[in-house]
Amino acid sequence: MRAGIVTTEHLAGFRWCSLRKFLKGERWAGLTGDLVMPFWGLLDDARGWASYEERLRDLAGDPAEQRRLGFEEFSKGWAIGTAGWRAMLAKQLSQTELAGVSRQEARGVREDQWRATLDAKLSELGKVTSELGMLKPRQRAEPWRMELATQLRAVGAPYTWIAGKLGFPKVDSLRVRLNGRF
Repeated sequence: MRAGIVTTEHLAGFRWCSLRKFLKGERWAGLTGDLVMPFWGLLDDARGWASYEERLRDLAGDPAEQRRLGFEEFSKGWAIGTAGWRAMLAKQLSQTELAGVSRQEARGVREDQWRATLDAKLSELGKVTSELGMLKPRQRAEPWRMELATQLRAVGAPYTWIAGKLGFPKVDSLRVRLNGRF
């Protein structure tokens, strides 16, 4: 909700939210409310989860209460989850408008998209991220590295981001190489 991916009205139906599983009684082994429910003084049953959902809706509209409860301490970044989950979500969101999302959160979505592209292309090339460290001058023009940089530019990654990930010491040296002026 905080990232603007889902509204309070649709929270219980959002496929990546465990609340849906709790409300419908479709939990898998290990999915428990042991930490959440006692905090709110609720039972881990259908009635308790319905009350919890209502509290989430109330909290969504009460920034002062969110601050009082310390929400900013556990909800940083544009989305919480594994790198793989964020990459998948970023890919899905790339097809939609990010209306209502802060500039920083939108940047997080884009960076996850670029990172997912980088990881996929490295895998296709049979390379690993440890091969992307700082480069010696003659390594900078390796065809696979330049192809990787070209593909990252194609998905909107800025030269600065690409240079940092691919080990180019200067952004301009990458820009010149990609534009064929070397």
